[in-house]
Amino acid sequence: MLLIVSFIAFLSAGFVEATGVPDLRMAMWPAALLLVLGTCVYVRSVRALWDHHIRFARVDRSHPRCPSHLRRPSVRRKKVASVDSATAGRVADPVPVRLASKATTSEARTRLRATEAEGESFQRLSKSKAQDLDMDHLHISWVDFLWAYLVVAPSAAGLALTGLAVLLLRQWLHRIGCPVRRPCDPRRVVGRLLLESMEVVQYECMYKDEASGAVVARFRWKDFAVVQNDGSMRIAETLVATVDVDTKRMVSAALDGRELDPSDAMVLIFFHSISSGHAKLHALANWGVNHMLIEDRVLQQCAIVTAAYNFFGRTRFPTYAKAWYDFGVSTYDHSRIDQVFDHGVKAGIRAHPETRQLMPHSDLCNFVVKVRRQFIRAFEKYEDRMLGIDMEALFVGTVLHSLDHQNLEWNIEDPLWFAPVSPDFAAMAEFCRLVRVGFVEDIWSVPFARRFREASHPFFKEVYERGARINKRLADHMDICITK
Repeated sequence: MLLIVSFIAFLSAGFVEATGVPDLRMAMWPAALLLVLGTCVYVRSVRALWDHHIRFARVDRSHPRCPSHLRRPSVRRKKVASVDSATAGRVADPVPVRLASKATTSEARTRLRATEAEGESFQRLSKSKAQDLDMDHLHISWVDFLWAYLVVAPSAAGLALTGLAVLLLRQWLHRIGCPVRRPCDPRRVVGRLLLESMEVVQYECMYKDEASGAVVARFRWKDFAVVQNDGSMRIAETLVATVDVDTKRMVSAALDGRELDPSDAMVLIFFHSISSGHAKLHALANWGVNHMLIEDRVLQQCAIVTAAYNFFGRTRFPTYAKAWYDFGVSTYDHSRIDQVFDHGVKAGIRAHPETRQLMPHSDLCNFVVKVRRQFIRAFEKYEDRMLGIDMEALFVGTVLHSLDHQNLEWNIEDPLWFAPVSPDFAAMAEFCRLVRVGFVEDIWSVPFARRFREASHPFFKEVYERGARINKRLADHMDICITK
């Protein structure tokens, strides 16, 4: 905040200087001093974050202690218990300082150059598979970490702050009776959330309803994480929802056998999309990057931004949520949301080959299945430039992650739609509103290409060209890394 204020003061003083008003020219120097001071404070705070969370706590992927040193986990569903946010996904014993030192990174990069020079395959990563996903564990150098906080973080903060401010204003206007809320058909919205988002992986089967004659798709979530109004998490055994694939409208929904109003179903499904469901995409993306590809600046930058954003999302987000509550932005305390993230990540990803049945009924599903084939072909073509990068993880962290965000934006046109009938879901509805306005849409401008269609890298260009022939609207919104 001090940096922003000082920057504004600096610009204002610069304007005064340019106008040539002699009495006010001295205002330039205090503003300049304030700008320098603000910058120093900001950089020092970023350094403190890096020292605490990164420098002494993480290692490069080349080290056996790094979760993504192993191959990505198998994409299979498994039974999990409730996760303690204090210990989930973290190494039990402290990592020695030397493992995360600059020397280790330098040695790893030297070995990488030697491997490339000899024309050998990338074998320094383990051939064994990891047991679990992990959302935030990659080591980031101090220079790269600071770059992310100077280049990426301000744009993300700008989106969040303006989005929250507008939301608070619109909520107040809505409470006093102003017609600011857009018309909403909850059954139709639920239908889109099921068919046009990554919730398609929850698809179970399709059948013909005997009473109505409609063709119905059934979706099922096991071990569904629910946040209660006191901020604690409980695990519901099953959430089930059905949708008419012709009208794309919700037919029914139930949580542990309890029938849900369409407005409540909309809250629960969107909440899963932005929390335990979406966290899996972020976690798997860690296997799809390699910041030590120093000869390929595009891929290296993708790795840095992805790792930084996973840090923002897993490690820092609960702090932001606590600040909302402390400053009165939110009615409920969402600071324990990391428990939901960790529960989703530990649950793994459900095997979902049956989702192909939805291709005639879902633009997203149809596009993803078809573009994945083109993605695989292009990856095989440029595989020698993708050392240490898992193809499936790269696909998830680029195509699937970005399209999930984009479709969530399209599906929920107005955050005020989250108005549950049952008071049990009030905290979850509020969280949905906050995330929709501040963390779903594209962040403000960044000084690098982030879309496939803008990228200079031949791999991304080729995938985009092939994807645009399938569905240009969706292909235009594919990102080359996690930037939201």
